[in-house]
Formats: sequence, structure tokens, C-alpha cells
Amino acid sequence: MTRVRRKQAERSAETSKRILDSAERLFAEKGYEGVPMRTIAAEAQVNLASIVYYFDSKEGVFLNVLKRHMQDIQEARHAAIKKIDEEPSLEGYIRAFIEPAFHIIMDPQLGGRNFARFLWRLPHQPQYLLDKLLPSYDEYYKDWEDRIKLFYPNISKGDLQWFLHISRSLFFSTLGRLSMTVQLPDEEWVAGVSSERIVNRMIKVLIAALKASLED
Repeated sequence: MTRVRRKQAERSAETSKRILDSAERLFAEKGYEGVPMRTIAAEAQVNLASIVYYFDSKEGVFLNVLKRHMQDIQEARHAAIKKIDEEPSLEGYIRAFIEPAFHIIMDPQLGGRNFARFLWRLPHQPQYLLDKLLPSYDEYYKDWEDRIKLFYPNISKGDLQWFLHISRSLFFSTLGRLSMTVQLPDEEWVAGVSSERIVNRMIKVLIAALKASLED
């Protein structure tokens, strides 16, 4: 009986993973509204009832595509932030927020190209989906906000929100561009620059942007 249950659990895990993998590819390519449930089912080679059984709805599939990677990212960020807490620095905290997420997302065995494109499209998805993600966003960004305030205790809420907006925009757009297979003219940085150098560039840009926004 135990062996039968184990096999059933393994089959269930494999089926749910296949649904999420298929949905991630489709959402990355066409966005949430461009992907019907039937298309996900066909891609995953399951019936619609299986999707409803595991995830309730297309919305449930979408949120679980995001959730399965974000926990790893958040844990890596927390670990990096705690390490920098031992010797606090502005660059260290910005790196702790950017670098773990970037490497997890760009690792084909973890996030990969499809998840990078999925995140690139995220700000343009229906508002009701984004509203459901807001509590998670608050959790992901609170640690970073608190560390920024260590160096700029009088920073206004508006300036802090502006910095977070710039950070998200730079991060998502960089992920999106790196996830594309076609190199546009004059884009040597896409094909000829290492991941580490791209991360370093983003960090330098964000430090400069924060300082500039507080000096205007």
C-alpha cells in the first residue's frame, strides 16, 4: 500500500510539474490573457479536469508558476542580506537583492529563459492578478527598504518608491532582453558580456540612480 501511494504521489508531482512547465512557456511567450486553458492542457498533454484538480483555474496555474521559484529567490536573498548585516554597506545590500535572484532566474536548472521572460511580462499582466501579488511584493521588498533606510534614514516614501520602481524596471528589462534568442544591432553586451559583469553594472547603475534622485 505504501509503495502504491508513493507511486501515485510521484505521478501527481510529475503531472503538476508538467502543467506548470508548459504554462510557464506559454505565459512567457503570449502573456496571461493570450493563453487559454485548453492550450495549456494540450501542451502538457493532460485534460482540463487535471488542471482544475491541481490548480483550480488558469489563475491558480499562473500564481503557482510564480510561487515555485520565488521561494528559492527569497531564501537566497535573506541569506545574502544576513551576511551583509555583519559588515553593512549600500552596495552589499543592493547586491544581496539583485545577485541571488539574477543567478537563480537565469540558471536553466532553476528558473531559466522561460521564467525570465515570464517575469519580464509580469508588470503588464491584468491588474487583478497583480493585486493578488501585492502582499508577496511587500514581503520581498520590505527587507531591502529597511536596509536602504540605514544609509538614508530621512528618505521620503516617494523617493524610496521611485528607487524601487527603477530597480524593478532595470531588473525585469535586463532579464527579458537576456532571455531573447535574437541579438539586435549594437547589442554586444547581450552576447559578449558575462553574467557577473551584467550584475555589477546593474548594481552601479542603481547606486548612482539612488544618489542622483536624492540630490535633485
